[in-house]
Amino acid sequence: MPPLAYVVLGWPVIDPLARYRYAEAGNKTPYLEAHHAYWPAVADMGEGSPHLIIERGETTNLPPVLLLQGTADEALPDGMADRFAAAYAKAGGSIDLVKFPGEGHTFITKQPGSPAALDGIARIKSFVRAQNPQ
Repeated sequence: MPPLAYVVLGWPVIDPLARYRYAEAGNKTPYLEAHHAYWPAVADMGEGSPHLIIERGETTNLPPVLLLQGTADEALPDGMADRFAAAYAKAGGSIDLVKFPGEGHTFITKQPGSPAALDGIARIKSFVRAQNPQ
């Protein structure tokens, strides 16, 4: 399989183990149920965590990344996107973290006509075009 040319991330659960611990601490049952449905075991969350994979130095391809994150996202631990962006850049990857003040989880899909969603979509288009110059 060829390496990815670029990646666009919208409000990702980029560290499943940290998100699971966050959901446990906050008794966020729907998120815990989602983790249990997807991950066979808690240890697998750490093994499959993109953030932890990068911190462990297991990556060989670090394509350019655009990461969109709302600042009012209650589905993810505060600072998760920041920590991932820092780890990705430290590993040598190029990452553009764009934060949307007051926006929650899945803000583009929940309110696609909102100013934040339209801005996010425009940023995605611009990023993709920059990766594929004509």
